[in-house]
Amino acid sequence: MTFNSFVFFSLVPTFDPYPFILLNLGLSSLAAFQAPIIMVSKTVGLIKIK
Repeated sequence: MTFNSFVFFSLVPTFDPYPFILLNLGLSSLAAFQAPIIMVSKTVGLIKIK
């Protein structure tokens, strides 16, 4: 926790600079987690419709 605070307040002038690395990482992880679930739910829905 101390190291994170030190890095946050002293080494970088802005947190998560221009390309928004942490935001992109989070959104990419979320999309990678949701995609298989969405595909399976669509397949189950098609099977129930038939």
